[in-house]
Amino acid sequence: MTQVSQIAPGKWIVDGQKVFTKADATEAEALAVAYPPPATEAELAAGAKAERAAAIKTDCRARILAVGSETTQMNIAQAGIVFTAAMINGSPRAEALAASGLIEGDLELAQSWKAWVAAMQTECRHAIETGDDPLWPEVPEGVAELAARF
Repeated sequence: MTQVSQIAPGKWIVDGQKVFTKADATEAEALAVAYPPPATEAELAAGAKAERAAAIKTDCRARILAVGSETTQMNIAQAGIVFTAAMINGSPRAEALAASGLIEGDLELAQSWKAWVAAMQTECRHAIETGDDPLWPEVPEGVAELAARF
C-alpha cells in the first residue's frame, strides 16, 4: 500500500521518499508525480518516432564526419576563403592556390562535398518524414582524398 504523508505545507513524502514540493500541493498531486500514469499508445509511438529520428540524424552525422571531421571541414572552408581573398586582391590563380593550400580541382571537389552533405541531410529528413530506411548517397569521387589532405 502506498504511504503518503505531508511533512510541511506543500512538501510530501510518498513511500518514504520526498517526491513533491510545491506551495499548496495536494496529496493527489504528490501521488501523480510519484506514480505517473502509464504512457498512452500515442505517446509511445511519438517516443519511438523521436528515437528513430535521433538515430537517423546520428547516423547521417557519423557518415559525414567519417569523410571529414569538423576541423577538416573548417580547414577546407578556410582554404577557400584564403583562395578567394588572394584572387580578389589580384593574385594569379596559381599563387592563390598555393597560398590557400589548395591544388587545381580542389574547389570543384569542395563544391561536390558541399552538395553531397546537402544530399545526405535531405535524405536524412526524407527518411524521418516517410518512415523509409535512408538511402545514403555515395561520397563523390575525390572528396575523401581532399579531406585527407586537410
